This record gives sequence, C-alpha cells and structure tokens, in this order.
Amino acid sequence: MGDEVYERMDSSEYDVEDGLKQFYQRKNLKRLDKYVVKPDDERYERTTQDMHNEAKWLAQEFEKYSKGQ
Repeated sequence: MGDEVYERMDSSEYDVEDGLKQFYQRKNLKRLDKYVVKPDDERYERTTQDMHNEAKWLAQEFEKYSKGQ
C-alpha cells in the first residue's frame, strides 16, 4: 500500500489538490458523526433563545466548513 501512494503521487494523472480535498471531506464527515439527530424519545422542547443560539453555532460551523477548516 505504501509504495502505491508514492506511485500515485508521482503519476501525472494524480491531482494532489483533489486528493487533499477528498481527504478533508472524509475527515469532516467523521467529525459530523457526533451531530446526528437524536431519536424522538430523546428530544426535548427548546426555547426560542436556544434555537437562536443553535442557529448561530450552525452558521459558524458552515462558515468553517466552507473555508476548509
């Protein structure tokens, strides 16, 4: 496997930038696993302020994602 990586990187067909982009996309998907929607029996009522705070947090997360962090 190790030699294959170097061979692919040396190949003119391999796009390093695209490879890194795919790597970070997979990495971000793993991070998102902890943000899965809870089952209905675990949900609770939230205040308007709670939802506002969550929306602000989510906007910040999307901003980070769009910048590739």
